[in-house]
Amino acid sequence: MFNTIGIFTKSADDLATAYFRELNLFLKQKGIKTVEFSEPDLDSAKLSLNNAIDLAIVIGGDGTMLRVSRLLAPLGTPVVGVNRGRLGFLTEISASTMLHDIDRILDGDFFIQHRTMLSCKISQDKSITDHACAFNDIVIGRGRIGRLIEFEIKINGKLVTHTRGDGLIISTPTGSTAYALAADGPIIDPALEVITLVPICPHTLSHRPLVVSGDSNIEVRLINPEIADVIVSVDGYTEYTINNDEWLNITRSETNVKLVHLTDYSFYEALRSKLGWSNHLGSK
Repeated sequence: MFNTIGIFTKSADDLATAYFRELNLFLKQKGIKTVEFSEPDLDSAKLSLNNAIDLAIVIGGDGTMLRVSRLLAPLGTPVVGVNRGRLGFLTEISASTMLHDIDRILDGDFFIQHRTMLSCKISQDKSITDHACAFNDIVIGRGRIGRLIEFEIKINGKLVTHTRGDGLIISTPTGSTAYALAADGPIIDPALEVITLVPICPHTLSHRPLVVSGDSNIEVRLINPEIADVIVSVDGYTEYTINNDEWLNITRSETNVKLVHLTDYSFYEALRSKLGWSNHLGSK
């Protein structure tokens, strides 16, 4: 099923490199061609990929998984992660069971889940000045300024609110367990096609997280005429500085991430494990 597998690692991580060597040998013994990609050269690797691999295995944390997933989403390449980070919501496979679990995948004991991405367009006048896609979230923040920022939110052309605060997180269901969770946003089942708007330290306490349809067109405009240092961060990697004559249009992306899960994967089991929820009280 998988003839060529790309293995993505952090070159500066000695333990990840050791896991790569172990996995690389394992796959070659099975007659599978492997290609190695490592940070910080992932962006340059995009030019050489072009559907050259059938599966991507990422050895690292969720940060590396985010970068690789964004890189491969337009190509439709399925991705699976081996956890070398901390929480690891995206990197499902434990390093201690890596070979066993990868062998299960090679035997067809898996399913592919399509995860929503967001498209973010920065517009000025009638033209689009920048465009990026997010797997986790798009964050509008204060940058280096010490004052609250004010912005207006419209959904499908209808005014939702004018608000003040430290910023706003627009999140996919996958990103609901990232920065949005730290800002008291809801946890969203990744199978849902919705978008979540989570205010960051809102000046008005009644401004609560809002979950809207994945088909929504979200428009965010600044209304601070004297503030010109507002940062838009996409998945924590790509950053833009926007001014009051620019605005954001955020919609569901036409592309999505294909995550590989073992057939016995459970999102709720992952929540119990990663967040330390009790799984014994009242259970049988």
